[in-house]
Amino acid sequence: SIAKGTIYKYFSDKDDLLHALFSQSFDGLIAETERISVKEGDTRDLILEFSNTLSDFSESNRDLIFQLHKANYKESHCDKETEIMTTFMLSFEKILKNGIKKDELREMDTQQLACFSLGCFTMLSLQICI
Repeated sequence: SIAKGTIYKYFSDKDDLLHALFSQSFDGLIAETERISVKEGDTRDLILEFSNTLSDFSESNRDLIFQLHKANYKESHCDKETEIMTTFMLSFEKILKNGIKKDELREMDTQQLACFSLGCFTMLSLQICI
């Protein structure tokens, strides 16, 4: 058991603690999505693997994600969230571009599709939490 005051020795407030948990939790997910984005294989399989990775993470981190959506973040913490979402989008976009190169997908605006897909995933993760 840790005294409440001990936590504030390391974190200035609840937002800082939540941000630290957020950053640590997402580091592994970022590494996994980047690994998938450079993996060889059928584009549809890679898209499914990418989606399943995000979905599994959402389900296993339901409480954290719910708290993140509920929290009023400090502006400095939003930068990390933006960086993470940008990384996901770029990784997914890389999968789509490789699929186009391999002629497994038709030509499209990969940035728009990646952004749209991550928006859908975000909405899905909110539904999982509620």
